[in-house]
Amino acid sequence: MDETMERLHALKLSNDVGRKHLNEQYEAMVLEQSRQSQLAMQENAQLRSMLSTLEKQNQSLRHAVQTLEEYRDKHDAQVIQIQQLQDEVQRLKQANFSLQYYLQQTDTKTIHGSFPPYPPDVY
Repeated sequence: MDETMERLHALKLSNDVGRKHLNEQYEAMVLEQSRQSQLAMQENAQLRSMLSTLEKQNQSLRHAVQTLEEYRDKHDAQVIQIQQLQDEVQRLKQANFSLQYYLQQTDTKTIHGSFPPYPPDVY
């Protein structure tokens, strides 16, 4: 009977040691999971912060692209207008030259008409 009691006592001790060991393992596992959870939450917060920053940068870049497109459109319109004005100036120069030539021919005919030019008024 003593032997049985000792066995029960030994079994109880080994059971207590096993339980204590399991409890320690469980607590270590819970602590590790808690630590990993904290790390995941910190990483999540960092990623959210980075996402917010990237969204702001994206918005700024979109605004810059829109502004550049507006400037490009204005530039293109100005280039077209400059070309039209240069064409108009060229056309007006040609018309002016034609009119000057016509006026010169008309003045020569009007002054001299069908008569030869008058002699100079020098005595």
